[in-house]
Amino acid sequence: MQIAMIPFAIFNEPTSDETLLSLDFDCNVIFCDGSTFPNPAIGGAGPVIHDPCLPQLLELEYPINGITTNIGSDIEAMRFALEYVINHYKSHCERVIILTDCKFVVNSIFNK
Repeated sequence: MQIAMIPFAIFNEPTSDETLLSLDFDCNVIFCDGSTFPNPAIGGAGPVIHDPCLPQLLELEYPINGITTNIGSDIEAMRFALEYVINHYKSHCERVIILTDCKFVVNSIFNK
């Protein structure tokens, strides 16, 4: 069993530059985003998965029931991304990076 190399300390938030410089073609990268229109309104979340084992990007779409906000949609997008990791990479040692454009979601994970 191979153990994936972790370029950052566990539970330490790397800078944007450190994250981008560490990416290579062997990384599993999940881009997650959510939105509403207008805000608040009906929204959706859409993770996009780059997995070197897949022939192309996997684009997922999840409608969000009821009225939500942009931040609520971004939180749901992160939840879907984390569920995808648990369901598809739990028994693997590959490195998975989840990227989001919502600083609120990142701060919530790191309890800031």
